[in-house]
Parts: sequence; C-alpha cells; structure tokens
Amino acid sequence: MRLLLFALVLLVLPGGLRAQTTPVWQTSIVDARHIADRCGRPILILFSGTGWDQASDAFLKDFTHAPGFPLLASHVVLLRIDMPSAPPTLTTDTQIQNNNTAVILRIDTVPTLVLCDSMLTSKYKASVTGLAGADVVTRLTGIIPR
Repeated sequence: MRLLLFALVLLVLPGGLRAQTTPVWQTSIVDARHIADRCGRPILILFSGTGWDQASDAFLKDFTHAPGFPLLASHVVLLRIDMPSAPPTLTTDTQIQNNNTAVILRIDTVPTLVLCDSMLTSKYKASVTGLAGADVVTRLTGIIPR
C-alpha cells in the first residue's frame, strides 16, 4: 500500500523526482547529425574560441547558466565546435571537420550560434558577442519546435 501511495505521489508531482541531468555537448558534427536524425531534433551549434577568445568563454558560461537553458537543451542536439588558436589542440581530422562545417555555415566570427537541421540547413544564425545568455535562450526557445 505504501509503495502504491509513493508511486501515485511521484506521478502527481510536477516533473516527478527525475534527476537533473547536465546537458551534453557533442564535439563531432558526424555524431551530432546522427543523433539529430535519430531523435528528430535540430542541432544547436556553438562556434567558439575556447581559451583564447574571452567573448566565447563569457558567452558559454552565461548561456549555459541561463534559467531556460536546461529546457532548451532538452529539445536540441548541442554541438560545440571549437576554433582553437595556433598551435591547434585538436586532432587533424577534428580540425578539418570543424573548418569544413564553419565554411558550409559561413561562420566568420566567434562566438556564433547556429540552429540547423541534420542536413545543416540553417534556421537561425547569430554572432552572440555581448549578448546576454538568457536573452538568446528566450529567442531560441520561441523558434524550436516541441
């Protein structure tokens, strides 16, 4: 009887007692496209210059700590494409893959966010330097189908 009551309480509580999961950022366009196809979700790509571009580091922290980010992240495949400074810290294959993706999507500055489908058809693209992470989350939440 107690077990039944406990199960009913879990069903009634908003969101149940689900564990909060940290959104996972993919680092491979191949993996992200595969997941997007399998799950039927768009890909949200953050082109960043980790470690050398202060605007990228600041935006990433602000964006991922915005109140609506976990909900947004649950409706997209997150992909982070790092455009490192020389000397490169990525494998040659990853560098080629990242550079090719940047060329296809016409990325000319970091940090830039792109929302696209698995065929890399862009739905939203914006340089996010100086933008508040919460504002970007709000804008994207209004664009992404649920």
